[in-house]
Amino acid sequence: MVDHRITVFTAFLLLFVDVHASSNIADDRLQSQQFFDSFCISCHGMEKSKGDLRLDQIDVQKWNAPSLLNDIHTAIESGEMPPEDAPRLPEPDQLKALQKVLRNQLRLLAEKQKPGMLKRLSRVEYQNT
Repeated sequence: MVDHRITVFTAFLLLFVDVHASSNIADDRLQSQQFFDSFCISCHGMEKSKGDLRLDQIDVQKWNAPSLLNDIHTAIESGEMPPEDAPRLPEPDQLKALQKVLRNQLRLLAEKQKPGMLKRLSRVEYQNT
């Protein structure tokens, strides 16, 4: 009976953690979208799209694209974005919060990534190396 309770409790706990993690990801995406709407849309929106980057609609597919998230994170970290002549500049703590969200999402995507497949070299390939 005790083993059954532990099993049920463990299953419930795992389900709760998974649901909680999913809601955190959705909250992070929403928080990022609000930041982009407030500070980035004037230059990276539908009307004006500098650098061929539109941040007015970050959907799930784009939110799961490590290259896009890494580019955004790198631009913020290097000080390239937001530019000093931007119409509205965020507070430093807002930028740090966005960077934290982007780092967390990049870490989650890296953890989900499947390992690459190793390929053995043929004799001809080995001789040519």
